[in-house]
Amino acid sequence: DKNNVLMADDVDMKMYDDLDKMTLIEADKAYFKIGFRELDLSGHLKITFPDNFRLKTERAHYSASDQTFSGRDPFYGESSAKTDSADEVKVWGVGFLGSRVTPDLHVLNSVKVQTTKSGSKETSDVYSDYAKIDRVAKTGDFSMKADDRSVETIQGTLNVRSKKQRVVYNADKRNLKTLVAEEDVIIREVDEKKSTEGLKYATAGVKVI
Repeated sequence: DKNNVLMADDVDMKMYDDLDKMTLIEADKAYFKIGFRELDLSGHLKITFPDNFRLKTERAHYSASDQTFSGRDPFYGESSAKTDSADEVKVWGVGFLGSRVTPDLHVLNSVKVQTTKSGSKETSDVYSDYAKIDRVAKTGDFSMKADDRSVETIQGTLNVRSKKQRVVYNADKRNLKTLVAEEDVIIREVDEKKSTEGLKYATAGVKVI
C-alpha cells in the first residue's frame, strides 16, 4: 500500500538460517514493512524455533536486522521431550525476547518455568520476575526486580527462596538436575505424612541442591 506495508492472512512462513535450520511462523495476520525488514504478527501466533521449542502468543514483532522476535503480551512456550532421557520444559510469562540464531529466551515479566522429570510425573516450578533460558545448555537464570522479593522454586515438598537462582535440567543428557540458589537463601522441606516442616534453614551465601 501507500505506506509500504504488505499484509497477509493465514500466515504459514518458513525462515532458514545460514545452516539451513528452519524457524516456522504461523499466525492469522502478518504486516511486513518494506525497506525496514520488520514483521508484525498477530492472531493465534505460533513460533517454532530450530531446536523445536514452540512459543504461542497473540502478537509479536520480528526484526531482521538482529533476527529476534519480541512481544509484550502473555505467552506460553514448551520444549517437549524428544527422548526418554530428556525433561519436558514449559514456560509462561508476559513479554519475551527470543532469537532465531541463538538459544537464549528472555522472559521479561511474571515468569513461571515448569520442568517434568522424564519417566515420572515429578515437576519443578520456578517463579520469578525475569528469566534468561538457554535452551541448548539447558539452564535457566532467574532474578527479581524488587529487593524485597525472592525467586521461588517448588519441587515436591521442597521450597527454596533466594534473590537469584540458576536451574540446570537434563544436564549432559544424563537427566541430572541441580539448583544453585544465591543471596538470602531460605530452604524449607515439609514432611507430608506429619504435615509439619521437617527441615528449615537459611544461609546468606550459595546453596547447591
